[in-house]
Amino acid sequence: MSRAFVKEDDGEGSEQLSPRPISSIPNYVTREGYAALEAEVARLSEERRGLTKDRNDPKKSRKLKEVERDFRYFKTRLETAKVVDHSGSAPAEILFGAEIVVEEEPGKTRTLCIVGEDEADPQQGKLCWASPLADTLLGAKAGETVVWKRPDGDRTLKIVSFQHC
Repeated sequence: MSRAFVKEDDGEGSEQLSPRPISSIPNYVTREGYAALEAEVARLSEERRGLTKDRNDPKKSRKLKEVERDFRYFKTRLETAKVVDHSGSAPAEILFGAEIVVEEEPGKTRTLCIVGEDEADPQQGKLCWASPLADTLLGAKAGETVVWKRPDGDRTLKIVSFQHC
């Protein structure tokens, strides 16, 4: 392709960054998730203040745009957050915010927690409440067996125990 048709970076970071997409599902969060959103907004606000001093530096200008984009995203997420707190109660079934111990196969257990979308971290066992696995677990009771429908085959999970955090 001819270089005549390719926009060159002018070094001033003039490109526009696309906004981070905001999910259409309700923004349920745990108390910890709300605190994390507050902390992230404060951190980004402070970083933004520091970067505005050097707007003429192309690298800092680009970083400022990224920080401003992230700040807008997390500020919106904080403003739309709906804290769901079941602590202090003892629901008979798994609800949002529950920490669940499941047995995947005899003798092999795993702990999962159903949290908000921004809190989700599958590697840490934190599942978004709207995920297929969380959907399978929601409403189940201790001792029950549930079937997690997966594209690569169903998996049976036994609910060993749960508590609401």
